[in-house]
Amino acid sequence: MLTEERRGQVRTRARAAIEQATLRKDAWWAEPFVSMAVLGIFVVYATWAAIIGTHYYSDPYISPLYAPCIADRCAHVSFHIIGSFWRWSPALLIILFPLGFRTTCYFYRRVYYRGMGMPSACAVREPWPRYLGESKRPFIVMNIHRYFFYVAFILALLHWSDFVLSFHFKAGWGIGFGTLLMGLDTVLLSLYVLSCHAGRHFLGGHVDKFSQAPIRYRLWKLSSYFNPKHGPIAWASLVSVMLVDIYVRLLSYGVFHDPHLILLGK
Repeated sequence: MLTEERRGQVRTRARAAIEQATLRKDAWWAEPFVSMAVLGIFVVYATWAAIIGTHYYSDPYISPLYAPCIADRCAHVSFHIIGSFWRWSPALLIILFPLGFRTTCYFYRRVYYRGMGMPSACAVREPWPRYLGESKRPFIVMNIHRYFFYVAFILALLHWSDFVLSFHFKAGWGIGFGTLLMGLDTVLLSLYVLSCHAGRHFLGGHVDKFSQAPIRYRLWKLSSYFNPKHGPIAWASLVSVMLVDIYVRLLSYGVFHDPHLILLGK
């Protein structure tokens, strides 16, 4: 039986010994750099938007960073769960869960791991001599992703209710530009959640015999179809969240009015 020291020696010898900084001739650093830049912009913006606690609702639209709004002090209360004692931004009550789901997502992990050089890219020397991936602390905590999925799944369902409410204007039921943006964001969020590996497992990947579960088999196949596109969907969903929040804020500040058409008046 190998001792722990012997295992470490075997692992060390098994790693590629690249003396040069890199064997690649292409701009291998471009993708990690751009990905980290976009992710960084979103993190900074989302943090500011969540902390500020104002201008996140413009009837009938609510920012996805604040949905569902569960504090009594919300500009638009989704559920009366937290009393008026909560004096901070309502987004701080909910944003931990979508943020936790995204930061532990396999795709985003690849983005910021490569952005931090662990590993940088294929055929590029790693700056971390004993990097063991997610088999050891601290990165083994990323396995919590499967639990964040269940909350993200519920949040995705609740986003559909906010999308339905975006048709309900003061003058009656209709459709506006904000309705279209919220619809796009809701669809992208749903596809992002259900196309991940945890989503595929939840929908049908855990089933031993698909012949005995035809509905779950169809759901699993649908998730499997979008799974190879999970990366682009993840980026599109990230951008759509920020765009909807910006749009709602501009409406709330009165920068412009939402163009909409009332189809069924009160």
